[in-house]
Amino acid sequence: MNLRDSHQQVIDVLERAFQRVTSSGARVDGGDGAEAFAAGALVASTIPDSPIAIDPDASPRGPLPKLPTPVRALARLALDRVLQDGSEMATGWVDKAPGTRRTH
Repeated sequence: MNLRDSHQQVIDVLERAFQRVTSSGARVDGGDGAEAFAAGALVASTIPDSPIAIDPDASPRGPLPKLPTPVRALARLALDRVLQDGSEMATGWVDKAPGTRRTH
């Protein structure tokens, strides 16, 4: 994604990343999950007073457009799917013991 693209193109790219996860079958693919997770971090960073900060060296070169409410809602649904049992990302990152995470 290039933030020099039109704001609508940026919104469309984010929306497609979320839709691939929300419309997937019972199992969320790791690649789609990782893309949705990264897109979700970008969305979260646009919320006023968000604790999510994007590293300036890894951040987009320009501000994200104001995201429509349906895209923000789709982001939440996609991230919920990424973290569910059966998600390739969840099984690879999260241990069953409370408060522990694996690193790969």
